[in-house]
Amino acid sequence: MEFRIVSSAGARRLILIYAGWAMDWHPFSNLRRSGYDIAVLWDYNDISFESVWLESYSEVCIVAWSMGVAAASATADIIGHRLTAAIAVNGTEKAVDDNVGIPAELYQATLDSLSDTSLRKFYRRVCGSATAYAEFSRNLPERGVPSLAHELEAMRDIALKHTAGNKIKWDMAIISTSDAIFPAANQRKAWNGIPTYEFDGPHIPDFQKILDSFIIDKDSAGTHFGRRRRSYDGYSSVQQNIASRLWQYCTDYGIAETIAKPTSRIMDIGSGTGALTRLVADTMHGGRLEACDLCGEPPSQVTDDNFSRGDAELLVSEFGNGAYDAILSSSTIQWFNSPQRFMRRCISKIKPGGYLAFSVFTHGTLGEVREATGRGLPMRTKAQWKSLLPEGAKLLAMDEYTDILEFDSPTEVFRHLSRTGVNSLETSGNSTQLLRQALLSYPRQSDGRCRLTYNSVIIIMQKC
Repeated sequence: MEFRIVSSAGARRLILIYAGWAMDWHPFSNLRRSGYDIAVLWDYNDISFESVWLESYSEVCIVAWSMGVAAASATADIIGHRLTAAIAVNGTEKAVDDNVGIPAELYQATLDSLSDTSLRKFYRRVCGSATAYAEFSRNLPERGVPSLAHELEAMRDIALKHTAGNKIKWDMAIISTSDAIFPAANQRKAWNGIPTYEFDGPHIPDFQKILDSFIIDKDSAGTHFGRRRRSYDGYSSVQQNIASRLWQYCTDYGIAETIAKPTSRIMDIGSGTGALTRLVADTMHGGRLEACDLCGEPPSQVTDDNFSRGDAELLVSEFGNGAYDAILSSSTIQWFNSPQRFMRRCISKIKPGGYLAFSVFTHGTLGEVREATGRGLPMRTKAQWKSLLPEGAKLLAMDEYTDILEFDSPTEVFRHLSRTGVNSLETSGNSTQLLRQALLSYPRQSDGRCRLTYNSVIIIMQKC
């Protein structure tokens, strides 16, 4: 494989794009994501590649597209614990298949008729419209027909050899409903059991939108929350209510009793200003309370020696296997690139009979902001969260709640969001314009007041 870094900001995090057949780095050259470098892999005549350059990155997120999905399935094991998300886009692991891939007859016809003329037609089919093709042509791949013919043959072999024992666990699949290359119906069959998101569009999607929607800008999030640490407790009533609600479940399901044992060892993920930490500490009697958070100082209940400042998605791999009686987290892991991968790693760090208990925001949270701005991360539904729960643990409880705040004006809504470190507009260069639009478009009740909705799920699991 060939590779090229198309966006470098000296970041410690990397988005690694596995391009599709007939592509190179050019169609991806304009992509950017704050807090991440972006690299592109292409040319699957040989799927081996020199990976030394990956060692400088602490976190890697994979976005594999089209035939690149099969290539990633065969090679992504080289990333190891640094992998925090794997997203498949308009492709499947078994790339050539009548039921879950490109129909074999169509694939062979593409190979048999390959020429400069047919390649241009292929690019137009990929784009879906003349307008999209004109835009695509500004950064046209520089690939020769002979090499592309060999690549088609090589990719068919990859699909046959590596599907049975793929080397990657996918976090989600994105499907374009108007895909003219990988039939959408075949993709749905291929990704049965994997969370999927469907969009109306052609084979080549809006990759910038995918990066903005599904790859978390952790550095900005840490900065926002860090700046608002002093004001947070005064304005985070919902988050504090959720922490109290989670603790009530811990009491009801015997976790508090476990925490109270003098030998207990407990981890609080995303401790923040200590809303949940305080409740845990008040129950402990000689046990060890640890915490980690992306920003800020340790809560007063946790010593410096027992506090880790950093990204929990990565830090969890450093925890001792079977070391904890309980791992708790309130209103945090919905901001992770791969909550599923994180939870799976957490289970390995918990003692048999220990607990994993957490709360997360779900679909509909900040829905009014999304309605007014058209922006915001896609929150998972309760059902989607249930599909992510790891093996090796018994589900004890999973309940959903809604908290609604009311404000006198849209200005007060966004002031509240700012004071709690949440700002969905700062990722854009035209944030001022978006804010003006939001203030005009924000939905109001009949009395003129403005609502802000938070939906959350409490999940309690016990390790088998």
